This record gives sequence, structure tokens and C-alpha cells, in this order.
Amino acid sequence: GRGLNKTHRPHTEWWIVLIIGLLLTVSSLSLFFISFDPASNFSQRNLFIKNAIYTVMGLVLMIFLYFYNYNRLQKHSLKIFLVTIFTMLSMSFLGDHFLFIMKSNIEFYIDLRLVEIPIAGLYIPIVTISYAGILSNIKDGGFKELILVLVLAILSIAVLMANSSVAKCIIVMG
Repeated sequence: GRGLNKTHRPHTEWWIVLIIGLLLTVSSLSLFFISFDPASNFSQRNLFIKNAIYTVMGLVLMIFLYFYNYNRLQKHSLKIFLVTIFTMLSMSFLGDHFLFIMKSNIEFYIDLRLVEIPIAGLYIPIVTISYAGILSNIKDGGFKELILVLVLAILSIAVLMANSSVAKCIIVMG
């Protein structure tokens, strides 16, 4: 069993990690030098700080997702799906009265003072992964399960259309 685990363990593509590191370094350095240019205004200085925060958050998330076992989520896929749908619906009704802020009457963000996280950007991967878990949990594939799958698909697309742009809906359906 141990030899089989070593054979099927994912191998890190170090050249991709190197390219990502180089791109992050070059873009961060450019933004750093632009932000301290005397001709720049104050908002660009905040942009560098936000970029640094997003970069660190992205790297931590990328490392976590690389090593995470998604089989643990499979039994909770329906719960994750419904919580995500409920969150998107609560944004429609609560909006500015909770943690959410609205930008340009299209997108909702979670406002954490220094960073703003786009909800619809998180919605698509979470719903897709949980929907795949729901499909894999269906064993016999009877008529009842088919209706459940169709209702959940229609619900997710309707909620996305109510809270986001049509382009993101086309991406999900495509």
C-alpha cells in the first residue's frame, strides 16, 4: 500500500511555481515603484497595500487547496450548495445592511475594511464543486434524483442571474 501511495501522489510542477513567483514579483515591484512616485495620488498607495494583501491571501489559499482532500466535502455537498444559495439570496434582501456592499448596482462584495471579496467570483467555483458532489452522491439515478438535480441547477442559475452579470451566467451554463 505504501508504494502505491508514493506512485499516485501528485508531483509539484516546479516550473509553474517559478513562473507564478516571477509574475507576482514583477507585478508587485512595478506597483510598489508606481505607488511611491511623487506624481501618483493617494489611491495608488492603497492599491499597492491591497495588492500585497490579495497576493498573500491568494498564496495561502493556493497552498491550502493544493493539499486539501476534496473527498471530505462530498458528503456535505448539498449543505454547502444550499448555504451558498442562501448567502446569495441574503445579499439580495440585506445588501448594505450586513457585511455586504454593492458596487455599481451589479456586484456584491464582502467588505473587510482593507480588502473587498467579490461574492459572485466565489459563488461560481463553490456551486460548481458542490454540484459535482451532489451528482456523484446520486446512486441509482431515478426520476426523483433527476428532478432534484434539475431544480438545483435552475435554482443556482436563477440566483446567479439575480445577483450578478449575465456573462457569468453564460459561463456557468456553458
